[in-house]
Amino acid sequence: MRPLSITMQAFGPFSGCETVDFSRLGSRAFFLIHGPTGAGKTTLLDAICFALYGDTSGGERQARAMRSDHAAPDKPTRVEFEFSLGDARYRIERAPVQLRPKLRGSGTVEVSATAELSQWRDGSWVPLAQQPQKVGDAVRELIGFDDEQFRQVIVLPQGRFREVLTADSKKREEIMERLFRTELYRRVEEALKRAAGGLKHDVQRIEQERIGVLKQVDAESEPALGEQLLVQSTELGLAEVSVVQALTGARAARDALEAGRRAKSVLQECCEADAALNAQMQRVPEQEHRRECIAFARRALQVVAEEQRSLRADKACAKASRALEQSATALAEARTAAAEAMAACDQERGREPERVAAHQRIGELEIAARNCLAWQRAVNEATKVERELGAVQHAADRRAAEIDALRRRAGAAETEQRALQPLAVQVPALRMRDEHQAAQLRRRRELGQAQIALEQAEKECASTDAHCIVATARWEQARARCVEVERRWIAGQASRLAASLVAGETCPVCGGRDHPAPATVDADHVSDETLEAARDMLKTKESALGEAREARADATLAAAQARQRCILLAQDLGDVAVRGVTELEVLQQACALELEQAEAAEKALAAGQAALAAARDRISEIEAEQLLAAPRLAMLLQTTACLVADARALENCVPKGLRVPGALSNAQGKAAEALKRLKLAQEQAQARHTNALAALNGAEAAHVERAGAVRLAEEEQAVAREAFVAALAAHGFSDQDACIAARLPDDQLAVLEATATKFDEVLAAVRERHARAKQAARGVTAPDLGVLEMRATEAETAATRAAEQAQALRARLGEMGRARDRLEKLAAEREDIEQRFRVIGRLAEVAGGANSMRMTFQRYVLATLLDEVLEAASLRLHRMSRGRYHLQRVMEAEDKRSAGGLDLEVFDHQTGRARPANTLSGGEGFLAALSLALGLADVVQSRTGGIQLETLFVDEGFGTLDPESLDFAINTLIDLQQGGRLVGIISHVAELKERIDVRLEVRPSASGSSIAFRI
Repeated sequence: MRPLSITMQAFGPFSGCETVDFSRLGSRAFFLIHGPTGAGKTTLLDAICFALYGDTSGGERQARAMRSDHAAPDKPTRVEFEFSLGDARYRIERAPVQLRPKLRGSGTVEVSATAELSQWRDGSWVPLAQQPQKVGDAVRELIGFDDEQFRQVIVLPQGRFREVLTADSKKREEIMERLFRTELYRRVEEALKRAAGGLKHDVQRIEQERIGVLKQVDAESEPALGEQLLVQSTELGLAEVSVVQALTGARAARDALEAGRRAKSVLQECCEADAALNAQMQRVPEQEHRRECIAFARRALQVVAEEQRSLRADKACAKASRALEQSATALAEARTAAAEAMAACDQERGREPERVAAHQRIGELEIAARNCLAWQRAVNEATKVERELGAVQHAADRRAAEIDALRRRAGAAETEQRALQPLAVQVPALRMRDEHQAAQLRRRRELGQAQIALEQAEKECASTDAHCIVATARWEQARARCVEVERRWIAGQASRLAASLVAGETCPVCGGRDHPAPATVDADHVSDETLEAARDMLKTKESALGEAREARADATLAAAQARQRCILLAQDLGDVAVRGVTELEVLQQACALELEQAEAAEKALAAGQAALAAARDRISEIEAEQLLAAPRLAMLLQTTACLVADARALENCVPKGLRVPGALSNAQGKAAEALKRLKLAQEQAQARHTNALAALNGAEAAHVERAGAVRLAEEEQAVAREAFVAALAAHGFSDQDACIAARLPDDQLAVLEATATKFDEVLAAVRERHARAKQAARGVTAPDLGVLEMRATEAETAATRAAEQAQALRARLGEMGRARDRLEKLAAEREDIEQRFRVIGRLAEVAGGANSMRMTFQRYVLATLLDEVLEAASLRLHRMSRGRYHLQRVMEAEDKRSAGGLDLEVFDHQTGRARPANTLSGGEGFLAALSLALGLADVVQSRTGGIQLETLFVDEGFGTLDPESLDFAINTLIDLQQGGRLVGIISHVAELKERIDVRLEVRPSASGSSIAFRI
């Protein structure tokens, strides 16, 4: 996370709207935030934490308490913070719960907190989340840790700087889990724990189910269940034998009962058949009378035809007489009309020459009309065919041109295909070679960089060795000088004492009062100032020697690391390691160029093949069209010539006077009208004469016909009367009235006949039934059904009871068998689960912390990462503490009841012992915490997928450092900003203000503070 700008309004000591644009820093990413106490330096960090999480940097002040007391009532408190994560840019706008004046009336009203998170996309801000809680959750997801961890890693607030150093294993685990995203390992722990718990639960379930199965069959154990199964099997065999016997007795009783029921039924059927036959015989006389009526009715029906014939003959005779009278009248009228029509017809025959002339005129005009029509048709057809001929010729020319173009294109495409084919087939091999060479080049560049780093490290190592040798020599010279000066100074103390001796007074050395030979001052006498200067020089050389040795140790470690990296990269590259980067770059560029050309050739080949196939298909289509169109073209040429000749010949057949449009139709109309009048008059006369003759002939024929019809009707009347009388006598009727009395309607006769037939059928059936019943009842005696039914019931009851007992035993045996099978399956399942639990359970215990350190799987992974962090942090701490301190992880847990593995301690090289980190002094703790925070950031950013820690804010702590430690700390932070990190520190130390030229000044005033960069 890297801040871009922050705007604070009515926030803390800032009563107005203050904006800090961090982009103004440019490449200068190390700046000092300074100002008087209470001006609002820490408020900048509070604003950043509030914008992100709705909380302050120290976590001690409520967000709603951050409203400026200097702000106007109508100016709301809000913070707008823009920051980047990689290439993404985000903005947060947040306002706390606050009071504002009412819009109407006096007083205030509380306004709820608001928040909105947006991302810059395509030239505008796109909202991602709204509402304070949702924005906080989104920020935790984006940045990777919560507010507490943010204050321990990025914003190091005043008074809480050492928390990341002195935190226990649990808190440090929470920080590192979010930073390194190791929740996967925690999920593995939980998954193993759930799996082990599930297996335990399965074992308990199986045991409970086993007990339940045994309880269901009332068995104490599996062996007892086996014994019960044996006993139940024996009892079931005996019960099945009893069932067979009972079923046999029941079947015999049922058979006897059925035989008795059949005998009773036969006897009862015999009685019923006798009664039915007697009843039917009593109705025989009625049937005889019915048959007589049917016979009379049938004979009467036979006479009906002759009677109807006689009646029809009487009616026909009367009708023929009336028709003869009418035909005589019509004959006289027809003779008169025929004479009149004959006279008119003779008159029209005299106009025959006029009709002949009209016919001739019409024939001549029809010939002319046909010729004119044919001429016009020939002209139109010739024109139409000429147009079609032109279109067909144009299409043929166009197809020929298209075929030529396609053939030229196809030839060029085939030539190009042949040229591209060898190059296109190399694409897979070139692609693999390009990837291989790119990987080799990348690793060779890494090797080159590592070799350069190794050369620099070896040079630095040689330089530090030389410096160390020189420093050692100078230190030895200074020590020898100091020893010599101390010896001479001690030797000169006698003369100093001698100078203070007074005659008669006690000597401070020997106690005597006589001073016979006091020492004199030598020429090489050493003063106290000379001795102190020699000692100071020795301390200076000793300090220089320590620095040289520390630099040599750092250089030696860096050289060893660079050498190991070179060895690993060289082993990975093999023979390629001796080749130059430029050579590999040239090879890779050549291969990439070949691959690009081959891929282009492959694409062009595919496109060319498709185009070539399309061109060939089109040529085939056009050639087929030409073949189909050639006969049509030849036919059109011939047809056109014929039509033009026909049109010219037909034009000569049409008279010039009739070629004028409309002349021919007028002449034809007049001729047709004249002929029509003549024909109509003749036709009317002939039709009248013909009709009159036809009417006369018809009248004469009708009169003769009707006279004959009268004679035939009279003869038929006499014959029909005689036949009717003969029929009555033949069927036993005295006269017509007796015949009519014997007749019956058709429906009544049908009912009588159906009734008679039904009676005969019933009587035959009754007689047949009576015969069968008598035959069946011979030798049959009446049974005692009560006794038979009682015996059958008892046998059925006994069989049912035996079957129920056998079924109960069978069900019991089946239940016990299923219980035995289920117990066997449960035993096999439990064995399988126990085998799995022996593996998964142990893994769950180990991953869950069942070890001497009570270290979980995730904590083990974090411990490995923490070792890397401590190694990186110790490099800085070793330098800033002048080689005294080294951070390391506590390897033995002090409290076996709590989980460990992530606790820290400090190794003191002066004492040669390790001690807890919280025993460091204020300045030492500051340096250790700063080193740990920087090492943590280095390791996080070096790992793929890690969180990018691009910013560090430090609030105070520099005042606890001595000048030399402060210098080391400042140099360390400067190195950070040179690596691209934004570093901001808050401090009152005057030396920092002198050394850091980029400052963010916070100036207080009576109306509120203001803030501005001084670059």
